[in-house]
Amino acid sequence: WALLFILVVYGLIGMWDDSIKIFHHQNEGFKAWQKALCQVIAAMVFTVIYQHEGFQMGFGTSQVGWWYGLFIIFWIVGFSNAVNLTDGLDGLVSGLSIISFLAYLIIALVNINQPGYAEIALFCLAMIGTLCGFFPYNHKPAKIFMGDMGSLAIGASLAAVSLLLHHEWSLLVIGIVYVCETASVIMQVASFKLTGKRIFKMTPIHHHFELCGWSEWKIDIVFWGVGLIASIIAVASILIFNI
Repeated sequence: WALLFILVVYGLIGMWDDSIKIFHHQNEGFKAWQKALCQVIAAMVFTVIYQHEGFQMGFGTSQVGWWYGLFIIFWIVGFSNAVNLTDGLDGLVSGLSIISFLAYLIIALVNINQPGYAEIALFCLAMIGTLCGFFPYNHKPAKIFMGDMGSLAIGASLAAVSLLLHHEWSLLVIGIVYVCETASVIMQVASFKLTGKRIFKMTPIHHHFELCGWSEWKIDIVFWGVGLIASIIAVASILIFNI
């Protein structure tokens, strides 16, 4: 129920934002602070559910109490926006998120006897099936776009899955492409503010490669490959070394 809550509510936030752009013919939907506020409130509700259901408020064996609650909010809001930033090319996020959910499906299945892991595995399987059905219409040339509705829901759901599996940090590896896309934007803005110079031709970084002459398909395939290799490393590390 916690996963469904995050999926639906973040999807509704994105849908509202998309509908403002479409039906009111605006380049922007929500103002940045409005979208951020909605995301934070939704993550806070998830945190309350998480604590109420008795999940550990800490990393590993260490309990950190309400500090972990702040981490949950940061993690969900952060990755929902990271995936949203990545969604700039046909098929890029749909392909990457299939790989990401597949990695977490394997982790959940290996530990299927843990309380709640069967439900998490079922959720990941449902997301993979949905995305596989969506991908033929989303790859270049795309007939359907996921918009903020899809990308915010996917990013928040991945963060929630990593939290409920108690492998939070694995998302930094499994979601390495989302992390790099976000880091490129932060670096670009910081560099321009401080020095007046740009590090990349354009951010998020997939646009940099576009301007370097890469085709959308080449960027997709390379980024999917990076995501797949990173996911294999993350899953292998968890299964073999239990980290």
